[in-house]
Amino acid sequence: MKKLTLFIVVLFLGLNVFAQDIIVRKNPKGELNCKIVEIDNNTVKYKMIVNGEEGSFSIDKSNVEYVKYENGDVFDFEQKAPKKTDFSKDEKNAIKFNFIAPLFGYTYFSYERAVKPGISFEFGLGAIGLGGDPENIEAFGGVAKMGIKLRQTPKYHILTGGYFMPEIIFGMYEFDKDEVYYYPGYYEDNTRERTVSLGILATFGYTVVLKGAFMIEWYGSVGYGFTKHPGLNFGFLGAGNEFPIAVSTGFKFGFVF
Repeated sequence: MKKLTLFIVVLFLGLNVFAQDIIVRKNPKGELNCKIVEIDNNTVKYKMIVNGEEGSFSIDKSNVEYVKYENGDVFDFEQKAPKKTDFSKDEKNAIKFNFIAPLFGYTYFSYERAVKPGISFEFGLGAIGLGGDPENIEAFGGVAKMGIKLRQTPKYHILTGGYFMPEIIFGMYEFDKDEVYYYPGYYEDNTRERTVSLGILATFGYTVVLKGAFMIEWYGSVGYGFTKHPGLNFGFLGAGNEFPIAVSTGFKFGFVF
């Protein structure tokens, strides 16, 4: 009789410890009867009995529809997930490379530093001539950019989310200029010319941080540009004396530290 009573007590305690919470999984669809141990930024950690033995497991929060605790409380990950408010432990620096820039004739790196959630500054330098030569002008020089990013309130990392950035672009380079003369006779002249470009743009973009270490960013810009060489200006497209509208776009990959 004592052994039977002891067995019932142990069984009751086992059920109470390991089958009191429920995790509703998205894929494959189903329920996990378990004991939830911890919910962190990325995973739900839990314990359950498998083949008569206790095991510790975890599941990505993105694959959880909701959890139901033993007391009846329900936590819906899609509707009631708490927003992160403490970004003090996030890495606040990033070095980025613009993947599109070499296609337009220059190589460009930038540095970003978060000042506080929602505000960061960015500065970049580019080497004109390190890349393709779509206009066949053999350009050589440099370009610099700087701006202040105004972000939406970050959700999971201080460097993430959509942003608006007023940006200034300054370039100085030399290039081959072909001129055609029709009077008094037809002939072509090729000269080496030096120019300065200035762009004032409004940039809109979005940044994603992966695993707290890698960054992906894409953006588009529109504004005014001033230069003697309309067209490709290594930092923006367009501009010129007659129509000073300038545009830009890019895709960056970088490292957070």
